Amino acid sequence: MLAAGAQRAWAVPTTFAQFHQSATNINVNVFGYLNNGTKSDAELVSYPSGVSGGALPVVFNYLSVAGSLPADLSGNQDATLTLTSSTLTAAQTAFGGLVGQQDITGLGLLANELKITRTTPALEGTGSNTNLLTMTFTGQIIGAIGGGSPQLSGDTALLMTVTYTSDFLTFGNGERQFSLTFTSWGNTPVTNGLQVAAPYFANATANGTGTFAAEATAIPEPGTIILGAVGLSALVAVGYRRRLRRR
Repeated sequence: MLAAGAQRAWAVPTTFAQFHQSATNINVNVFGYLNNGTKSDAELVSYPSGVSGGALPVVFNYLSVAGSLPADLSGNQDATLTLTSSTLTAAQTAFGGLVGQQDITGLGLLANELKITRTTPALEGTGSNTNLLTMTFTGQIIGAIGGGSPQLSGDTALLMTVTYTSDFLTFGNGERQFSLTFTSWGNTPVTNGLQVAAPYFANATANGTGTFAAEATAIPEPGTIILGAVGLSALVAVGYRRRLRRR
């Protein structure tokens, strides 16, 4: 058991990125939980100005990645975030009704996708040079009933789906995790925290931040790739000349 525990500890991935709401909406509830009733789904979405799945301004940071990040991708990145997700799974309570949880499966009307897009293209990368991070996922909301800070999280070690893509990073095959932490969760104007309104949670809005973990590696800059190719070509040429001398 000790060996298994030690192996599990070594497998924990690195937190490679995070976001928080930008100064323009830092104290505004721009995420929404929508209970669409027994004949439909529940949805957790970005919700600026009441627009489901709308883009909201965030500040994004790469934290710890293998390889070297270009200067313009280091530090704060001005970006926009969109989130769509849905479920047909009912909210449940545990511990005598003190804690609520709900699986977010993506099997409702909306696919589960979080996308963070750089407001201007970077000088390097692939594709549009703007995809800081796109995540498709399944996960679980859990929080104290009546509390204002539930979490949506996912972990591939718990058989949840967490898939990352980026114009600037590649990702290994190890464990992947994410956590979106919400504050000020509740109804406006009455902030009564996380509540059940069967079969789902009650409608709410919230403020949010997020962290992401995986084996992440920076994509080499084009100049580095070219220099590497030139160096490899030189080594091949030296080897070829040496073979010629031996003949």
